[in-house]
Amino acid sequence: MNDLRNIILNELQTSNSKVGYRQMTEFINLRYNVLVAKEKVRRLLRILDPEGVQDRSRNVIRRRIYETMGPNDVCHIDGNDKLKKWGFCIHGAVDGFSRKLLWLKVSTTNNDPAIIAKFYIEFVTKTKIVPKVVRMDRGTENIYIQDLQVFFTNSDDSFLYATSTRNQRIESFWSRLKKYRLSWWIHFFEEMEKQGLFKSYMETHIETLLFVFLPILQNELNEFARVWNSRNVRQSASAPGGKPDILYVMPQEIGFENQGLVPSEDDLGVAADVIGLDHCPVSKNEDLYELLECYCQIENILRPSDALTGLDIYITLLEYLENDGFDI
Repeated sequence: MNDLRNIILNELQTSNSKVGYRQMTEFINLRYNVLVAKEKVRRLLRILDPEGVQDRSRNVIRRRIYETMGPNDVCHIDGNDKLKKWGFCIHGAVDGFSRKLLWLKVSTTNNDPAIIAKFYIEFVTKTKIVPKVVRMDRGTENIYIQDLQVFFTNSDDSFLYATSTRNQRIESFWSRLKKYRLSWWIHFFEEMEKQGLFKSYMETHIETLLFVFLPILQNELNEFARVWNSRNVRQSASAPGGKPDILYVMPQEIGFENQGLVPSEDDLGVAADVIGLDHCPVSKNEDLYELLECYCQIENILRPSDALTGLDIYITLLEYLENDGFDI
């Protein structure tokens, strides 16, 4: 402890500006090659530099308090482009109160407002509930959802634009999704590129990759959402603890009420007709997609359920395309 005390004193005397305990800990770890706990540094700084600690405490940025009144009070939506390099764009929505994933979809783009609106319409049609407020970033892909929110709620306050740092519920989820699943896929696709199995400039490679792996990825996202919604979440100052599925469906058990609005069947039909999408695109070249489907039917190739089996089928389908004169 005495050695650490002397090190901190030396840093305080030589530094041109007073530093906090996190920065001081980093200095010590890097400069002196000593691993030290932040808590020890924090306690010593309170003794050795009380004025600096007091000055820094006056400038601390206070965290905003996040509050919702119940399920469907605020719905957070956003796109995830971590796999966009390989043609896969993920879109999701999280209920701010329960932290339940309302949808988690993969498609070929997050830039088409009709596709994003299709996810929204599917959710509203299935649950028969319109969120009181939808929180999203100010992108052109969200303009239809803005209009649909106003249409269903008859309120200009039913949508809220926010930067990524303010859209905390969905951004927090993306970080966990990347850690537990997307990082694996990123490494998998990067290895395919290194081995020359995937070339991003080849249309045949892009279409075959989408054809084989998009259903696998969607199944994984479905399973991830199921586990996410059935896990226990901790209580915080702004939200109750419990299972997201239960918090979303039965908020009255803990003294809250569903804040969503019930749309009429006529309004749902009008909204669906205006969007006009029967399904979200799973390919960028429909002719190539249909040809790949023909190969599978003729050769009795079953759609794979995992990445490694999918890799074998991907290579096989590229060979079929090459035999039919396509550049691969």
